[in-house]
Amino acid sequence: MRPCWPVLECVVDRESLHSGSAQRTVREVYRSIGINEAVFSNRNENKLLCLLDDVLTSGTSFSAARNKLLERFPGKRVSGIFWTKAEQPDTDDW
Repeated sequence: MRPCWPVLECVVDRESLHSGSAQRTVREVYRSIGINEAVFSNRNENKLLCLLDDVLTSGTSFSAARNKLLERFPGKRVSGIFWTKAEQPDTDDW
C-alpha cells in the first residue's frame, strides 16, 4: 500500500458542480486550488504523483489539479485514479 497525502487544498470556496447550473472551466478550478507545501517539505519529489478523485465527468478538476502540480513540479508524471459508486441492479429485474 502506498502512502496518500492531501497535496492540494481549496484556497477559494466554490459551489459543487452538481448543485450549480453553470459548467466550470479548468481556469476557474485552477485558481481555486493551492498546493499544500507542508506535505512536500520532507517527501521525495522524484516519484509519480497520482491524484485520487471521486468521479470523472468532464475532467475539469483533474486537469486543473494536474496543471497546478506540473507548474510546481515540472517534468514529473501526474496520473489520476477515479472512482464512483455504482448502483447494483435489482436481481428481480433480470
